[in-house]
Amino acid sequence: MTVVRDAADGERCSGQAVDFSFRVNRGKRGPASVLWERRDAFSGEDSPAIPFDWPWTSKGATAIDALGQTVPVQVSDKRLHLSVSVTPIFIEPSR
Repeated sequence: MTVVRDAADGERCSGQAVDFSFRVNRGKRGPASVLWERRDAFSGEDSPAIPFDWPWTSKGATAIDALGQTVPVQVSDKRLHLSVSVTPIFIEPSR
């Protein structure tokens, strides 16, 4: 996670519950994004994921969380739709 953070540009998703999002330049591998919701460190994991959408220019996307689990995503009308929780999610354009 430190390597990702050091190579990232952070931004806030204004008007959305997600407090952390970063666009990561991965060189030849292309860009990726990382996002998660800020929650209480102890009880936050007990809360369900929340719906989230974001502008997205690619036709598709893949997402994997920090625990290695695939996260379902949908792209429609140039927006990425997924559910976000306290666990960071790594998102990249579909190839």
